[in-house]
Parts: sequence; structure tokens; C-alpha cells
Amino acid sequence: LLGHSVPGRSVGQRPSSPAAAMSATSPAREVHVEAAPRVAKHPLDGPMPATCKPRASPLASAAYAMTVPCRLLRFAHDLHKEFGGFVTVGILQYGVQQGAGDITMRLAMRYFLKDTLGLASHPGLMQNIHTAAELPWSIKPIMGMLSDAMPLLGFHRTSYIGLATALGVFAYLGLGSLTPCIALTVPLLMLINLSSAMPDIIIDAAAAGLSRDNQERASDIQSLLNGALAMGGVIANGTSGWLVQWLHPQHVFLLCAIPPFLLVVSSMLRVLPEKRLPPCERKLDITFMKRHKEVT
Repeated sequence: LLGHSVPGRSVGQRPSSPAAAMSATSPAREVHVEAAPRVAKHPLDGPMPATCKPRASPLASAAYAMTVPCRLLRFAHDLHKEFGGFVTVGILQYGVQQGAGDITMRLAMRYFLKDTLGLASHPGLMQNIHTAAELPWSIKPIMGMLSDAMPLLGFHRTSYIGLATALGVFAYLGLGSLTPCIALTVPLLMLINLSSAMPDIIIDAAAAGLSRDNQERASDIQSLLNGALAMGGVIANGTSGWLVQWLHPQHVFLLCAIPPFLLVVSSMLRVLPEKRLPPCERKLDITFMKRHKEVT
């Protein structure tokens, strides 16, 4: 191309398009280039196909959003028909206790330590208390192995959930009514976290078993639990600040005793589907620990 002079174009000038280059080298050959389809310009999103559907109006979007709670209730109802009380206990644990109760408790605990106990000028001591209080979450595998190895009152799950949440109710009432002191606060906070950590690992194990037996609904089970946790967290993040502002932190602790109390009631009513073992089978079974020595 550089060695030939083409009429109408100076030597060394590059073709303006592939079609022009081909016409320059082969004048007798005709090249037909199809025109690109017309594209409508959108002021916000850049190029947009002309056949793109218009966006929904705000009224239609609002009407659609109003149907979301109904569809969520229908989704939970369908799962309840298939899995029974597991859905109820899962929503109580993940949505009410962990999602709403734990977030509210942690905010109240922060101001309880700073204002009520006067530890605002001792951040190191406050962090030590937080670390000690979160210890039950660090030993969740041990609690899971304990519930699998030793049935309590004939149950591997229901009795442990009831016992742990009953201790949580006792700890919340103690923090909300007794004279505050550091020596009493630390063990009570540990019991509060125990009341949430033990049901968490037990319901996780139940969800894993149901997912293994019903693989086509495994994603629905996880969506239910994580969705309940997220919705409870959103509600708590929007209301916990006002509660701590209007009420004393100790009064907030009394309110936080409601979620574990609901789980105590559900355990007493045996809402979680679980077969009670006969007395002859209520013994310590460490087969799992022997089979998985590395984990143990």
C-alpha cells in the first residue's frame, strides 16, 4: 500500500476503513458493508437498544414491593408444610434471637460498660470483657460434638436448645435487675452468648441433615435462615439506637430476654422435629470422636 500511489489519496496515508483499503488495492472488486443497526441513545445508561422496554413507573414499583411480604410468608409456609417446626425454630433463632436480639444486646452492652460501669477511660479492659464474653462462639465445635455424643433427657437437640436459652434468660434478667459490677457482668455476658451460640450450631446441624435428605430444597433452607438473619438485623439496626437512647441499657437487657424465652417455650413444646430416645439408648456415644481423631 505504501509503494503505490492511489488517486485521491497521498502516499503513506492509511485507508479510512477496511472497505477503503480493499477498494484501493482491488479497484475492480466491489465490497458491500452492511450498516449497523440503529441504536437509541439513553441519557443515563449510554447506548440502549431501541427495542428495550420502558422502565416501570414508581407506582408499579411500590405495588410490587408491597407484595414482597406476602410472597415471603408464602415461601415460609411452603417450607413449614414440608419441614414442620424446624422452620419456626430457625426463624426464632436466626431472625429474632441472632438477627434482632444479639445486635440490640451488643449496642446496649457497649453503653452499659461505658456509662454504667464507668469504663469509658479503660478501653483495654472493655476489650478484655468483650473477648471473654465472646468465648462461647469460639467453642461452637465442642458444643456441637457434645450434643451429638450425649443426649440430654432423651434429645440431642431440643434439650440443649432449651437449657442454653434458659440460661440466657437468667443472664439477661440478672444484668437488667442486679447491681452492676465487673465480676458479675463477665459470666452473665458469657451465658448470654452461650444461649445464642449453642442453638446456632445445633440448628446448623439440623439444616445440614435436612439439606442432605432433600437436596432439591437445600438452597431454600439456607435462604430461609440467612434471610431471617438479614431481616432481623435490618430491623434491629433501625430500632436499637432509639431503644438505648430512650431506655437505660439495663432495661434494654430485660427486653432482650424475650427472644431466648420464646426459644425456651418452643423447646418445652417440642416444636423442633426430633424423636425422643428410649432410656436404653440414652448413653454417651463417642464414635464420632474416635472416627475423626484429628477433629477431636
